[in-house]
Amino acid sequence: MQKILKHVIYVFLGIFGITAAMCLVAVAFTWWPRAQGTPAPSLPYLDWLLGSVIAEVIGVIVLIAKKGVKYLPDVEIDKTEQDTLRFMQKFIDSGSSVTIVSNRVAWLRKSEPIANDIGDMARRGTLLEIITPLPVAPE
Repeated sequence: MQKILKHVIYVFLGIFGITAAMCLVAVAFTWWPRAQGTPAPSLPYLDWLLGSVIAEVIGVIVLIAKKGVKYLPDVEIDKTEQDTLRFMQKFIDSGSSVTIVSNRVAWLRKSEPIANDIGDMARRGTLLEIITPLPVAPE
């Protein structure tokens, strides 16, 4: 889903860029005869044309700022348990706050280094959430 969202954002960015370029080319094309000595045609919609270019630039900036591609969550699907444990270890170590959504927490019970990292994070006061569909019995 995140890959699709990234592609959609890039498509919208491309559309904004193309339409802005088309507007600027149209303005340059209409002003070109004036440079050759012929009078410029009447441009009643020039303010709308330039306003749309400015609005598109602002729209692209807002789009990138609000839905920045680098802040989209990454989903990783691993085939083996060792790959999952290695990813979880790296994921937990990388953040100042961590939220994990998991169907089960067997990966936590099977990995002593991950459990130690979680304990260290809790002692440092780091926000750590593990969300599961059912309550987990404490050990």
